[in-house]
Amino acid sequence: MMIINAREGAGDAMDVTINLVEIVQRAVEAYAAAGWHTQDYILSDLVRQTYSVIAVPDEQRKDLKHPIVVVMAHIDGDQVVIDEDITDRPLSLALQEAGVPRDKIVLAYLDKRNEAAAG
Repeated sequence: MMIINAREGAGDAMDVTINLVEIVQRAVEAYAAAGWHTQDYILSDLVRQTYSVIAVPDEQRKDLKHPIVVVMAHIDGDQVVIDEDITDRPLSLALQEAGVPRDKIVLAYLDKRNEAAAG
């Protein structure tokens, strides 16, 4: 498991060690909020190291008929694989801001979308 040195709080001079699991879990959970006529649920599978936010629309939300995955990521070795991200605030940026190097982030959802568009 990868350990990242990150700063806790703005202006705090004390370095703390936070493991990758905690960073990914916190970053994904931050996407759960009171949505526009949706109820967001955080789903975490600690065994498989998979974390997601699911939005369930209420009856006023006419454009969504079924729950959708807002953001989903899992840890594979020392990499974070982002399986889905439909937000306007990319999870990859949130992870980088939390100290995860860009070369340790895989944008799997983009690969899937590119394959679907090509084929």
